[in-house]
Amino acid sequence: MPCRPQRRPFCSSVWIGTDSRQVFALNTTTFALIRYLLPQIVGASWEDNILLALSDGTLMLSTSPLAGSGIYNNVIWTPSTNQISPLVGMSNISFRSGDGSKAYSLGYASGYTNPV
Repeated sequence: MPCRPQRRPFCSSVWIGTDSRQVFALNTTTFALIRYLLPQIVGASWEDNILLALSDGTLMLSTSPLAGSGIYNNVIWTPSTNQISPLVGMSNISFRSGDGSKAYSLGYASGYTNPV
């Protein structure tokens, strides 16, 4: 189904991660580009791996403290307030529902190579 910004406002921007704390929003109507500098997570630097736009105007970000570290954390970022809320116990593979109303995360159990 095509994205209809008037019905699904999270589709009005294309979110662009930069493997740093900088995230850009490209307005799909005006092509205006907005730069955001996200706050640090627990006083540490980090980089984004996945950006998932949610229907309430927030984004779920899968982040790593260092490229290739194998450490992943998920946070919810609210662009309007530039606040980050860590999601405890959610890591690794992240995805969202088609309408953007739900975010999911799968983890790996110790000793397993498949998601559980």
